[in-house]
Amino acid sequence: MAWDRVCIFGPYSPDDKVEAVTGIHGAGERAYDIRSNDGINVLMFIDGGHIAASVAHPRGRGDFGPEVVRKCYSREQAERYSDISARTTNLGTRNLGTRNLGTLELWN
Repeated sequence: MAWDRVCIFGPYSPDDKVEAVTGIHGAGERAYDIRSNDGINVLMFIDGGHIAASVAHPRGRGDFGPEVVRKCYSREQAERYSDISARTTNLGTRNLGTRNLGTLELWN
């Protein structure tokens, strides 16, 4: 799958915030009802201004801290971050370490 950035959304992210962060009209419709679901995070992969894929990641399998969500990361940033995460168990974010490696590997 081709993608140039990934955006991460945590529970209760409203559709208008998803659209504002991604810059894509209608992106909230591809966010697995994250606006009312506290059991998942959503990783939205963007390629050339279009949604290439949207993945619901169960929070019970690893969570993203508040300083990580509602932001987009370039492919380079995501790959660098996943490399760092593979070598540490705590990056100063809640539960964001080797427990999330399975998700982070999706980024490569």
